[in-house]
Amino acid sequence: MRRSQGVIDDRPDEGGRTEKLICGVKKLELKFWDDEKEEWVPDWDTDNKEYEFKLPYRVKILLVLAGEGEKEFKFETQAAIGLTTAIKF
Repeated sequence: MRRSQGVIDDRPDEGGRTEKLICGVKKLELKFWDDEKEEWVPDWDTDNKEYEFKLPYRVKILLVLAGEGEKEFKFETQAAIGLTTAIKF
């Protein structure tokens, strides 16, 4: 699902318009490239001191959709993140 609202506020679960983007999702997995460790990590929590003010260099996305019967459709890609250091105000 995606929710959009003309005015951005601090209530992401309320108001706006919701749209179903895709059906039959069996699995969605995200992994994050930690450039310092040079490995994929399963979580990226910016509340953790280790990742404070940083974003991953890449995100690996795995999506598995249900097909007819037992058939599955697997999609995997990576996205590069252009901004990896937080802008401090």
